[in-house]
Amino acid sequence: MTPAYLHAFVQVARSGNFTAASEVLGVSVSSVSKSVIRLEKELGIKLLHRTTRNVSLTGDGQRLYEKGLVLLEQFRQLREEMIQGQAQLNGVLRLNFPATLGRNVMIEPVTKFVAQHPQLKTEVRFDDRLVDLAEEGVDVVARTGRLSDSTSLIVTRFFTYQSVLCASPSFLSQHGMPRDQFDLEHAACIHFQVRSRGKVRPWHLRTGSCLTPARYVFEDLTAICKAAEAGAGIALLPSWSCLEELNSGRLVEILPQLWPEPTPVWLAYHDRRYIAPKIRLFIESMKGFAEEIGSRYMRSRADLSLPS
Repeated sequence: MTPAYLHAFVQVARSGNFTAASEVLGVSVSSVSKSVIRLEKELGIKLLHRTTRNVSLTGDGQRLYEKGLVLLEQFRQLREEMIQGQAQLNGVLRLNFPATLGRNVMIEPVTKFVAQHPQLKTEVRFDDRLVDLAEEGVDVVARTGRLSDSTSLIVTRFFTYQSVLCASPSFLSQHGMPRDQFDLEHAACIHFQVRSRGKVRPWHLRTGSCLTPARYVFEDLTAICKAAEAGAGIALLPSWSCLEELNSGRLVEILPQLWPEPTPVWLAYHDRRYIAPKIRLFIESMKGFAEEIGSRYMRSRADLSLPS
């Protein structure tokens, strides 16, 4: 005996006809009628005396109505308890983020989520390589750009950020402000090397790939930011890796017309029939921070003032 069938029957008994019951339940009259017929067939008894306008309860129907009210109330209470139980998460939530993104962006929203669920333990790993969620027991990952293995994942957009070309005031004072891509391709530049691949990542600017001289190569975005701040050269950095330096003036944004298209950050988890409440609620919580974080890391493309 399904709760839906019982609910339909109880509402018909309470309302006195199928039309009024359908209006309360927000479904069609035929749907209500079919639910009651299926319930009668399942139980093997007649529950209602039907006329063209009204219905009345049989003796069995009256007994089921009285007990059905109690059963439906118990079901409602059980449902509320289950929902509240999901809100009190426990166990371990395993998260994996790219290193600099994790340290600069993800710590704040993750700690706020965990604070709401004191019985939940959270393990956070920082890893710039591509992680196999199923093999490594990871619940949720954050990734940037294109996802090559998204067919086995449920993916949701978290926020979008802008990467910026920047350099220190001392570097620009000594070498001059570059005015176009030609100047950029002949300036000292600081590049990022993907550790797992051993290759220097090219700059994909709005105008396409840019062949800049890699005077310095680092495997860490924080190191690139510090090198640029020290006057080593021009860097292309995600805004979340150098926001403090930009806001303080220790780094200066240059050539906004060449900045790459904004890059999405994705949250991904394994595609499975049953999504654990800890994963579902974590994703929902992160979406609540998306607008605030996105506005923080989208830099204006408005032309910057250049020295004469």
